Amino acid sequence: MCTENDTATRRPPSTRFREAMIAGVLTLACSAGAHAAQGGPAGLLDRAVAFLGNFHVVLVHFPIALLIVAAAAESISLVTRSERLHEGSKFFVWVGSLAAVVAATLGWFAADGAAVEAQVETLMLHRWIGTAAALWSLVVVGFMVVSTERGTPRSRIAYCLSLVVGAALVGAAGHLGGTLVHGADHFAW
Repeated sequence: MCTENDTATRRPPSTRFREAMIAGVLTLACSAGAHAAQGGPAGLLDRAVAFLGNFHVVLVHFPIALLIVAAAAESISLVTRSERLHEGSKFFVWVGSLAAVVAATLGWFAADGAAVEAQVETLMLHRWIGTAAALWSLVVVGFMVVSTERGTPRSRIAYCLSLVVGAALVGAAGHLGGTLVHGADHFAW
């Protein structure tokens, strides 16, 4: 049973989103900045960070797939007015955004030990576009929350457009990651 105190402590979804976005940005910034600022011999933290960085390659495929599929599902749902596709895209956005923040953090960890001296420029592009994609995915969640709260066609179109931009960013970061692993000519016939 709901009491007056219970109702007073509830926060609207937009407030919860702001809190989640701030936590995601702080997590990304702290994990990237704290490790980059460390110097001296490799200690336990350095070894732990290097170990966790190995999981970037495993996890990174989830946000790429989920956010691209979410963009496709949401775009199709706008044309067909399919509520099932719209609800599915929202689930993919939540999971894909969470995975994007974790994958980007692990990517920063992995980049420190990467042996890509000949591809420093590609690594920097991959690193920053991947970080932008992770942060943008949190913006997409914000547009999704606003769209759900307002329910207007304009807010839904804004959500869909932000999602398409996010899908393009994760696709670009993924392509650069493929270039780092497989070489610049990995699409050659």
